[in-house]
Amino acid sequence: MCFVLHACSITEMWDQVRVDHGREFFLTLYMQEINSDKRVDTSRASYRQTQSKKNLRAERFWPEVNSRVNYPIKTALLQLVNSDELIMEDEITKFCVSSFAIQLCRIGTQRCVESWNAHTIPGVGSPIALAQNAPVVSSNITENDFPDAETAANMYAFDNNRQI
Repeated sequence: MCFVLHACSITEMWDQVRVDHGREFFLTLYMQEINSDKRVDTSRASYRQTQSKKNLRAERFWPEVNSRVNYPIKTALLQLVNSDELIMEDEITKFCVSSFAIQLCRIGTQRCVESWNAHTIPGVGSPIALAQNAPVVSSNITENDFPDAETAANMYAFDNNRQI
């Protein structure tokens, strides 16, 4: 959570979110709208629709996460199911496998992000070094502006009269 706050403060990245197919990141866009008074440049749209290949370098990282983390875990689970070594018919098994897979994905994603942040960009340096040396932009964003995912989802559901 503090990393998100720090990243938003130094890069003003909260000003505009890029999306591929319209407003598919509803919760992100909802939280951005909630915090619209904290945006630095309110003259531009709060989100911008671009093709994936035109996204920022950090946004293009998601396919790498999929190939290094999500797809191998999904493939392994499917192999277990297809070989009848894992039977996903009862709710307890589904819950346990899902919880385990989520933990594996978290660990894998964390390692993937750490690896990405430590790699050197030719002529520029590593993302970690760049972040440490970046000037701090004065910001009125606080940790309270970024609730956890469950709280944000409940806020969204309440404001839109929807059930999650």
